Amino acid sequence: MAALIKSFWRGITYRGSDGHWAWMMHRVGGLGILLFLVLHVFDIYLMNLGEETFSKFLFLYSGPPFKVMEVFLIFGVIYHAINGLRIIIVDFWPSSTKYQRLMYRIALVIVLLIFVPTAIITLSTIFNPPRGAIMNALSQYLCGRRFEALSWFFMRFSGLVLLFLAMFHLLYMHLYLRVEEITFDVIVQRWTGPSGWFWSLYDLALLLFAMLHGANGARWVIDDYVRRPGWNMVVKSVVYLLIGLLILMGVMTIFRFQVAA
Repeated sequence: MAALIKSFWRGITYRGSDGHWAWMMHRVGGLGILLFLVLHVFDIYLMNLGEETFSKFLFLYSGPPFKVMEVFLIFGVIYHAINGLRIIIVDFWPSSTKYQRLMYRIALVIVLLIFVPTAIITLSTIFNPPRGAIMNALSQYLCGRRFEALSWFFMRFSGLVLLFLAMFHLLYMHLYLRVEEITFDVIVQRWTGPSGWFWSLYDLALLLFAMLHGANGARWVIDDYVRRPGWNMVVKSVVYLLIGLLILMGVMTIFRFQVAA
């Protein structure tokens, strides 16, 4: 644990240039999004227990503290998406590396242009009342070059897909619909209405791409900070088990959800 803290502290205090801070913010943002996904899949899964149980959990999203955390989440999603697009460009067009610093600063400008008005709208509800109610062979394969190559490509591909999926989700749920307007009935109508097939497939794609992208990113972080092979395998196993469980919970909720009579 001491080595983990020391390594993390060295990463924060290292006096690097734009590239270092771009890497650090991308990693922290990705982990933050993954943590939120854990909470989000869990609270949606509660719909299986009925409207009363689900509605009791919604108080977490109604107070000013969550609004502040929501702003951090919005920044993390936007930054991770735009900076991820920059990384994909650099990966597939190596000649663009000589413009990396310029590209990063352009990316920051784009992030701020999207984030600032979104944050203002989100925080406005604090001051204005809301409209609604307040293993050996496996391990050798997983460490092999083939898997790492596929993993690298998947991160770029899924990141590009999530750029559109997550941004649409962000704009629809946080700006068009507003978080404080979401109720049990709103989500039921989303999945059982005339366009329910679209929302089911969309939510499934968002769930799978986001969780697998986050799990693979977490794997890289674990490899960087948990160096002992035994602990490395233990931590990864816990993360994989949690990710698998959350995906199963999400899929069950999307396709097996039934409104309680």
